Formats: sequence, structure tokens, C-alpha cells
Amino acid sequence: MKKCAVVFPGQGSQHVGMGKDFLKDERFSRYIDEADNVLSFKLSKLIFEGPEDELTLTQNAQPAIFTVSYGIFQYAFEYLKDKFEFFLGGHSLGEYTALSCAGAISFSDCVNLVRLRGKFMQEAVPEGHGGMIALVSSREKVEQEIKNFENVWIANINSQEQVVVSGRKDSIDQFADHMRKKGIRVIPLKVSAPFHCPLMYPARLRLQKVLEAIQINKLNFKVLSAHTLEYYSVENVKNTLLDGITSEVNFYGFVKKLYQDEGIDIFIEVGPGKVLSSLIKRILPNAKIISVNGPVGLEQLKDL
Repeated sequence: MKKCAVVFPGQGSQHVGMGKDFLKDERFSRYIDEADNVLSFKLSKLIFEGPEDELTLTQNAQPAIFTVSYGIFQYAFEYLKDKFEFFLGGHSLGEYTALSCAGAISFSDCVNLVRLRGKFMQEAVPEGHGGMIALVSSREKVEQEIKNFENVWIANINSQEQVVVSGRKDSIDQFADHMRKKGIRVIPLKVSAPFHCPLMYPARLRLQKVLEAIQINKLNFKVLSAHTLEYYSVENVKNTLLDGITSEVNFYGFVKKLYQDEGIDIFIEVGPGKVLSSLIKRILPNAKIISVNGPVGLEQLKDL
């Protein structure tokens, strides 16, 4: 059976109205209702009506993206289940979605988990004290320059030409100026906290207590971590997720490993937006990539 990768987006892909094309189908809508019940507030209203600024808050965006992505996967899986051997993964938050879709964490446990994850990450560093920038540069170049700076760390390796750096605001500003002088394009990111760096350690400690009470089940699909580039198992789920709070996301390495080790050249992004599809296209220009966030994507699945 041919192999394919299903990938789930992280924070930043949210937008008001995401997933609305699937609302009439019970395979999707049941999870919207369940999220409302588990979280004891109308997440559905934020997803479909906004306002945008509230949806964008980390503690709202994470459960919203997770719920929509999870629901779309249940719908899309009907088109794919007899055609492919699945490999799942995601970018940051998307890794939680992948694990839940693989059966390792129940939907109800996971939607609450990512809500708290967002809250803890937001509260780990006072607002305005941290920052993140994207650099149009190679990892090697950034590593060479960053070693001369304190309180800045590589957070994401998104492609061979895009690296995200996270850290304290004053240090990030200094590093950004330094890289501009080196001729590197610097893009400030509109984020509320410096994610995926050691400054997130308080969030890790708080999330550990929540994870201790969650049952981890057998995985129905292979799930590759973009943090460790190793496959998840029942035994390593909790520690890998916790370590991911403070460590880099190597999405570039994730895509390359699936291609080189498994021969996968079909990637299906499930969830709002097309951020991961764009990154995969840069990494593997000849890959078959489908974004499933509405009817067009579903039609493309039928033709696979």
C-alpha cells in the first residue's frame, strides 16, 4: 500500500469561519459540540463568529485549530482509509492533533490539554518581554551568528531557507539588527510570547501536572515528532510533548525524514490555512501536496 503523510497546522493558521464548510456533516460538527461541552464555553462561537482578536489569543487559538483540524480529519479519513498507509505529524500544536487523531490521546482530553497549553505558554513570560523573528537564512548561518548572543534561541526550522528565532525582547532586537547588517532579511512575528525556547520552562512544569492525569493509548498510526525526529510510542508521548514546549520545531527535518526514510512524496495538510503546504513545497518541490480545509481539498482527495 502506498504511503502518505497527513500534517496538521500550528498556531497562526486560525481565522474566523474556519471549517464552516463541514458544519452540516455530523462527523465534523460532533467535535465542535464536544469541545464546547468539555471547555464549558462557546469555542464554536469564537471559531465561526469571532471576534478575530479573541480567537487569536493563544489559549483560544490552540483549542480552536485543534478542534477544526481533528474534525476535518474524521471527515477526510473516509476518502483515504483504504488507499494509504498513514504517517501523521504536525507543526508544534499540530503534533497534539496528530497524536489525538492517531488515538493516543482522546479528543476530550486533548482539547482541554491544548487549551491549558496555550494558557500556560501565554503566562510563562510577561507580555512584551519576549519576541520571535523569522530569518530568510539557512540553519547553519543562524547557528554561526546566534552563538555570540545570550537569551536567543532557534525555535523553528521551517525550511532550508527559513529559520525562526525566539527569546527575550531586547536580545531579539539586538540579534535582528545584527542579522540585518549581515544582509539577512528579518521578519518580526506578531506573537504574544517567545515560544519553543527555555523561557517556556514554567509552562512545561505546569503542563506536566496536567499530562500526569491523562491516559495514553495505543497509536493507530505512526506519528513522527518534529522535535526529536523520532516516532512516538505509548511510552514517550508525555516526555516528548513536554520537551517540545522548550525545544525547537524542525519541520524541515520532519519532511526530509519522511521522504528519505519512507519514500513519502504525498503530503496532505488537514486544517485551516496552507502554511505547511507552502513550506513542504519549498522543501520538496516535486511532492504531491493537498490542503484540505474546504470542498476543493476534498475533491482533490477523491482523485488520489
